[in-house]
Amino acid sequence: MLIRKNKFQDAINNSENLETKVSELLTHVYKEEVESRKLYFRVFFLEYANEVVLIISLLAQKDPMKTPYSLFLAADIENPNQSEETKSKLLDIASLYIDQFFKKKEWDEYLDLWQENTDKKFKYFFKITRENLDISLEADRLLGES
Repeated sequence: MLIRKNKFQDAINNSENLETKVSELLTHVYKEEVESRKLYFRVFFLEYANEVVLIISLLAQKDPMKTPYSLFLAADIENPNQSEETKSKLLDIASLYIDQFFKKKEWDEYLDLWQENTDKKFKYFFKITRENLDISLEADRLLGES
């Protein structure tokens, strides 16, 4: 499940242009790491009436179906005006997790259930999985859930 709250809620906005820009930025910032490990980034932003979700996956270049590292971050919002600021904060937090991922030769710290955390008084939720988002999104589409 991609969202933390109501799984039957439809996304208000899917920011494909922003997803591409963030993916390119991450690839540039972590150029050495992604090239040496032969990985690439996939980024997903999902906006809902009361929540923003950021998902960043690292996938193998030669075999995108190989089990990835997927970081899910979510934060509550009270109104849509908070969406952009929340996205920015989630991106800052994501960089901390990505830094930790690249510090280890083999990542094995997966958390399949949402965990609550706080960074500089900003409350957010996270989980780290092996989920392939392209497969999950296609399954949701086929099942009529997205």
